[in-house]
Amino acid sequence: MARAPHILIAGGGSLGSIYPGLSIARQFQERMPGARVTIAGDGRAIERHTVRGAGLRYSTVPSSRFPTCMLEAPRYVLRNAAGWCVAHWLLREQEIDLVISLGGHAAGPMVRAARASGVPYAIVEQDCLPYPATRDATRDASVVCLAQDETAARLPMGAPVRWTGPVGRPGFEDDFGHCPGGRLPMAGDDGRPRLVVLGGVAGATSLNESMPEAIKRLGAAAADWQVVHQTGDGWLTATESRYAAVGVNALVVTYIDELAHLARSSDLIVCRPSGSTLAEVSLAGLPAVFVPDSRRRDGLHEANAQFAALRTGCPTVNENDGDLAASLAGCLRPLLEDEARRDTIAERLRKMARPEASALVADAVCEALGVLAVAEPPRLRLAA
Repeated sequence: MARAPHILIAGGGSLGSIYPGLSIARQFQERMPGARVTIAGDGRAIERHTVRGAGLRYSTVPSSRFPTCMLEAPRYVLRNAAGWCVAHWLLREQEIDLVISLGGHAAGPMVRAARASGVPYAIVEQDCLPYPATRDATRDASVVCLAQDETAARLPMGAPVRWTGPVGRPGFEDDFGHCPGGRLPMAGDDGRPRLVVLGGVAGATSLNESMPEAIKRLGAAAADWQVVHQTGDGWLTATESRYAAVGVNALVVTYIDELAHLARSSDLIVCRPSGSTLAEVSLAGLPAVFVPDSRRRDGLHEANAQFAALRTGCPTVNENDGDLAASLAGCLRPLLEDEARRDTIAERLRKMARPEASALVADAVCEALGVLAVAEPPRLRLAA
């Protein structure tokens, strides 16, 4: 009997580059029963927990962001050299048949190893502005799946691009796949409009420090709103204290596991504009205020926020524009007070949603590789 195919999906560095992999992995498992799927990340505990909780294998590929100063350079070189060795070992010892890159730290070493070893690979580009390494890797990719069709103009001529749309986490596909933006009240909902603040898994320092003061400055405009704030690891106590100090009654949590369920009864969100976040707010039809991470040097957040502003009207707040709390309050006030304005943005977001994106990615990869999914025996078969 032929060996079941082994597909490795590489991301890591943030859950935003892991969540789409869970949705894509599910599509391959449905198309090829018995196929083995491994997700590779940079080894963070939250990544391992999330992937294994979905019933998938997880492998650690050492990697590091590009250094921002000379002191970080040795660590960058050592970790990425180790990642190169681990990636080659995985391809050989785990008999990987296909690599799918989601971006993120672990994707770079895996794609470079796949190119050197002759293992076919596909690229899923969730952001509007591709990494330079991604642009170079498209030359030998079997297919490049784009979240936004405008991204094709930023890639080399002749790159095998397919517009599949942005991929969200499985929970958003399940809750909103058949009805983008179909939000419903949750059990125990008190009927008040809800504002969600996502400080990220690792903690968005600026949001955790500035949102309590911003809510205070909003005064009566935010008085009837329930505030739910995800702080990320290590920020819970400090953020709770800031809300208490300004007299704001907010629900502060470290991490929200079931964000899709919360989105069903939420009315506005403040968050980072990652590619995965754009996918999920469009699926949920959830108006957003985007705050790009000023610590990033690649411009991805700014490009995503600019794209969302042009397409949907979602406003952007620059972290470096003086008093961030004042900027957040000024941006939030018209959205809190004007339900019609929120509805207009929500409708534009729903039009941008691609509920079938993960299925389109799986189909595009199989088509590009010339393979068919067969149930018995489970394997990749060359298409006629």
